[in-house]
Amino acid sequence: MANSSIPIYILSDSAELPDGKVDDLVHTFTTTSAVQPVAIITFITTRPTRPLSTPQDLVSYHFETKQPNTPVSPILALDKRSGEDGTVLFAAPVPPRDEVELSDDDEEEDREGAADDNIMHCRVVAEWVNALAANMATGHQSPDLHVKLRLVLPPALPSHASTTLPCQLFLLEHMKHNAMSTPVLLLRAPTTPPEADRYETALRGAGYCPLSIPVLETVLVNIDELIGILKSGPLRAGVGGVIVTSARAAEAWAKAVEGVSCQDDEDEADWTSTPFYTVGPATADSLSSISSSSCPRLCPKDVRGAAESGTAERLGRFILSELGTSVPGMKLLYLTGDKNRETLPGILKKGGVELVGLQVYATQGAQGFSADLEEALRGISEGACVSSVFHHIWANNKLTLLNGEDTVPWVVFFAPSAAAYIVPILRTRFSLPSSPARSNAESGNGRVVERRAMIAAIGPTTSDFLQTLGLTVEAVPAKPTAEELAQALRAVDPQFKTAADLIADRVLR
Repeated sequence: MANSSIPIYILSDSAELPDGKVDDLVHTFTTTSAVQPVAIITFITTRPTRPLSTPQDLVSYHFETKQPNTPVSPILALDKRSGEDGTVLFAAPVPPRDEVELSDDDEEEDREGAADDNIMHCRVVAEWVNALAANMATGHQSPDLHVKLRLVLPPALPSHASTTLPCQLFLLEHMKHNAMSTPVLLLRAPTTPPEADRYETALRGAGYCPLSIPVLETVLVNIDELIGILKSGPLRAGVGGVIVTSARAAEAWAKAVEGVSCQDDEDEADWTSTPFYTVGPATADSLSSISSSSCPRLCPKDVRGAAESGTAERLGRFILSELGTSVPGMKLLYLTGDKNRETLPGILKKGGVELVGLQVYATQGAQGFSADLEEALRGISEGACVSSVFHHIWANNKLTLLNGEDTVPWVVFFAPSAAAYIVPILRTRFSLPSSPARSNAESGNGRVVERRAMIAAIGPTTSDFLQTLGLTVEAVPAKPTAEELAQALRAVDPQFKTAADLIADRVLR
């Protein structure tokens, strides 16, 4: 089986660290599998040819004698303490200062005080070794290699491992490709409760960090005209029923009821015996819940079609069967939005029913989208997508991702109507595929950074529209489902590969 060889330097003699103890520790490393579905790490114990008393000595010795197929850093070692508490010494050169940011001067002093001549060192329990080594094997073979492995990690830092700031930064630096899940910005309103959101659940299960951002909002329109119809009553309005095909239309009726002052014309404005035809139980429930202590006769009481009509076509057939011989010349008030199909009007027209249409709501770009997007990006920078294993490190030290190249988010579009509104806004925050590169997003500490993003569309219609806007769509699921979307992203995501993928690509040898 293909694998990567990781040397472990033994710094103590057999009296301080018996061979049997070394074998036990290495057995723990190799049996605590961090990589699924195959084990790819082989640990080779090596005794240095000269005494090494400091982490600086260890790093220098490794640079002088490094073997083929071993990473440059970090470096593993077993010493006397390893035999006592089972921890392993990791040592590596201090990461460049622009790799991490600390929150205040005190933390900065802590970091400097723990480094020995630019060498950072840390002790890690045996259960962590395989996971760290797996990340080393991928992240240090090529400076351009940025991939993620599915790692199995302990739920938190063990209490007997070092938890000093240098150790925490060490772990984040050398496992940063696995510390943070790739964000997926879902351009649609989330389902409530969150655990019922199929898209977020499927993507989270695939190893991503889904964040839903509403891009459209519905506003009520022509309420004054609807109030006039309510005050007139069905007889004066000349309608024998009302068609309501959405919860937003029901909301418009409720809003109009609130706007009526029921006084002298109360007896004439009576809608309680008027049939209200709805599509599905949700809309029926919305209508039935409308109440008013001052104008009870304006509230729908005769709600029909909830169970019998789940589609526009079925509703049309249901209405015709309900009206029967009274169809000729019948007029129905039809409350609509700004985007309507002709299925229902066509069926009723053929059946001899005339519709009196009134648009009562319209869909537009969400006014809060820009602020919601900024909040999501700020959350990512502040650790919203960091694994729970590392989150307490991230939060306690107020770390901020500065390099947008480390983790490139996905942006998933669900409808052409949303794309036209939000693409210009996205272009001010991201360098989108086939769009001019821009450096115009800010991290939490105010520093301007370059953020790239990858584009996915839920279906071919949305994909085609995005291409007319000059965007390159990198993933389109075979079917518009949550599971297919997760599979489509994984299939083309250059940041996310399994151990088997890496072996097939000859990254791991």
